[in-house]
Formats: sequence, C-alpha cells, structure tokens
Amino acid sequence: MNEIKKIAKSTVIYLFGSVGTKIITFFLLPILTSNIPEADFGIYNTSCSYATLISSVLFLDVWAGIMRFMFDYKSKKEQYQVIYSGIVLFVSSLALYIGAFFIFNAFSPMTYPWLVLLYGASLCFQNLYSYISRALGNNSLFAVSGIVSTLVNAGVTFVLVLLLNFDYSALYIAYVLGIFAQCIILEAKVRLFANFKSAGIKKELVRQILRFSLPLCINSACYWMLNGFNTIFVFAQLGSEQTGYYGMAGKFAVMISLVTSCFSMAWQELAFNKSDQSKETCAFYSTAVQLYAKALFCGYLLLMPFISIIFPFFIRGTYGPVKAIIPLYMLATIVSIMSTFLGNILTAYKRNQTIFVSTLCACTVNVVIAVLLIDLIGVQAASLAMLCGYFVCDFVRILFIKQSIPLRFGWKSLLYMIPLCVLFSVVYLYSSIWLDILMFVIAAAITLFLFKDYVRIAYAKLLSMMKRRHNRSE
Repeated sequence: MNEIKKIAKSTVIYLFGSVGTKIITFFLLPILTSNIPEADFGIYNTSCSYATLISSVLFLDVWAGIMRFMFDYKSKKEQYQVIYSGIVLFVSSLALYIGAFFIFNAFSPMTYPWLVLLYGASLCFQNLYSYISRALGNNSLFAVSGIVSTLVNAGVTFVLVLLLNFDYSALYIAYVLGIFAQCIILEAKVRLFANFKSAGIKKELVRQILRFSLPLCINSACYWMLNGFNTIFVFAQLGSEQTGYYGMAGKFAVMISLVTSCFSMAWQELAFNKSDQSKETCAFYSTAVQLYAKALFCGYLLLMPFISIIFPFFIRGTYGPVKAIIPLYMLATIVSIMSTFLGNILTAYKRNQTIFVSTLCACTVNVVIAVLLIDLIGVQAASLAMLCGYFVCDFVRILFIKQSIPLRFGWKSLLYMIPLCVLFSVVYLYSSIWLDILMFVIAAAITLFLFKDYVRIAYAKLLSMMKRRHNRSE
C-alpha cells in the first residue's frame, strides 16, 4: 500500500506539471490549423522524426542509464559520480550528433536545418536534466519547470504564428525556447556544473553505464521504426499533406499519453527500486499492470466521445480528415504506452537485451504491415501497423517478464476491452453530439464500476479527513 501511495503522490505532482499546463498548448490547435497548412505541418513532423532518430540513437538513452545506476547509491556524492560518469557519454554523443546531423543534411537537405538540429539537441538536454532531477527526488521542481516550459512554448507560438505571421519555423523556435527555460530552472537546483569538482568521474562507472546503455541505443533505433518511420514513410508515399493529417491526429493521441506518462514516470522511479523476486514484488507488479491496462482502457472510452464533441471547435481550415485517423492512432498510442510500462519492469531487472528483442519484433511487424497496406488503406495503414507492432511488443515483453517473476496479466479482461473499444470507435465516427454525450456517460459508469473499490477507499478517506477537520474546528 505504501508503494501505491508513493505512486499516487508522484503521479499527482507530474499530473500538475505535465497535463494541466500542456492543455494550454492543446488550445493552440485552432491557431495552428488556421495559420499553418497541412503540408507545412507534415514537413515539420517529418523533420522532427529525422532529428529524433539521429539523437535517440547516438545518445544511447544515457539518461535512463544514469537514473538506473543512481538508485544503486544513497549518498549525494556517489550519485553525482554516476551523473558525471554518464555525462562523459552524453558530451561524446553530442559531438557525434552534430557531426552526423550535418552529414545527413548534406545528402538530404532540410528546410531550417539549424532549427531542426537545435530541436533534437534540446530534446536530449531535457531528458538529461529531467531524469537526473527526478532521480534526486526533485519531483515538485520538475513539475514547476514543466509548467514554465509549456507556458514559454505556448506564448512564443502564439506571438510568432498569430501576431508575427511566422511559418512553421515558429514551432521549432517555441519548442527550443521552452526546453531552454526548463533546463535553466532545473540547473539552479541540480547544479551539475557546481558539483563537478567535488564529485568527479569514475572510469568504471562510465564503462558500466555504457554497457547498460548500448542495448538501449539499438532499442531506440527500433523504437523509432515504430514511430518516426511511419511519419517518414507516409511522407514518402502519400506526400506532405497526408503527413500533416497524420501528425495532427497525434496531437489528440497526446491527450491520453500526457496523463499516463505522469503515472509512468512515478512508476519508473519505484520500479527501479524493486528488482527482487519476492512474492510481494510479484503481486505488486501483477496488480500494477492490470490496473494500468484498465486505466488505459477507460481513458480510451472516455476520450473518444469527448474528442468527437470538441473536434469542430479545435480543428479549423482543411484539417477535417484528421477526425477519421484519430481512433486507430489513439489505440496504437495506448498499446505503446503499455509497452513502455512493461519495459520499465525489464529495465528494473537490467534485462535490456530482452527490451531490444521485443522492440525488434514489434518494428518488424510495423514496417511489414505499413508497406503492405499503405496503397490499400492509405494513411490508416500507419496507425494499424503501429497498433499491431506494439501489441506484439507487449506480448513478447510479458513473456520475458514471466522469466524473472510469475507476472499475472489478466488476459480475460481483453474479452470485454476489445469489443467495447471497437464499439466506441464506430460510434465516434458516425455519431451525433447527443449520442456522444450518452457514450461519455456510459464510459464514466464503466470506469466507476471497474475502479469501484478504489473509489470507495478514496471516498472513505475523504470523509475521514473532513471529520477530522470538523472536530478540530470545534
């Protein structure tokens, strides 16, 4: 129960920092769809995919390695030795990233190459500071920095696009400035530069983090084949306009990933501290996985009618075809979120090779289905391929986890989850606003039923807290 409370507390902190403010950027969608053509938005998404590929592979996901090894030490000095040993790899990767980027751009020229370069680099700096800050227990500061980053991003986007009539280059500029603001805030607390002399670097830690992170490098490339590849493949086969539709559909999928990412970050911190094979740990992981699957399922049911209601108010101009892409894209996102959740369990047991194998299987399925179906069903092939790929990834990861602990997933729940997801998707595509409202009420009822025990506990605690406050006032 203490672990559940810890996850709940951390989730609330991350929820405040990530979701509450990023809703602001969601409200920018009317501005973006009114002022940036879908073809330009498609080019922007494609360039971001290239930058993400180059940066994620060359940086080895070293921030995950740093965070994992920090949990092996208790003293601040030892933790900073881990940090700086990992930063040796980070700086080396940064040099490789800059060189590789310009070589790539020489053969495949990009529009606004410097902005794309900064986009990829800022993403890596954000990951570095965020992982270190969370590992040091600065969760509240991380949340505050996320708020500031989002506000800067939204404010710059608003000014550049709406007031100064910038093209899609404004999206790069706003993103980079937002991340820069977040890193400055985290540096004030983490003080990477100030602690360097007292901490130092240990060669053995550098080697350990490198060995830990190398499989993650290959895994990142495969992971990109599950996400970035689809964007680039749609761009190559169907053009920038369809890529713009596909990218805008992803903006709606972010609605569920934002909420669940808060839980995932809190879960990651706890999972890295639990890598034994006791019955309590096995029961904890089994319960957590089943609850997470139910939460994702309920999130989908609630969001589909909600998105259908708000869609006409947020999407303007010629972006209408986006609505039909959202359901399949949303399902693929949900299955991908579960794969990250399961991957954290494998990382806790330092079984990174199995993460790579599962991701390789998934990206193979993704590429094959996308190539085979792109001419038959168009842009929907990208979402369907990603859905099938991540489903394979989840299945394989569960099998690998079972080799370490007797995990119980609860496959029977899929017997009602899958049909209901299909039903809500169909209603979403062919419904009226009143039917959407009805479906939202039904989804809320299903959610309350599935989580009735937790709702009852929360209600009882709320009553108890109110009684204590009442007694104190008397």
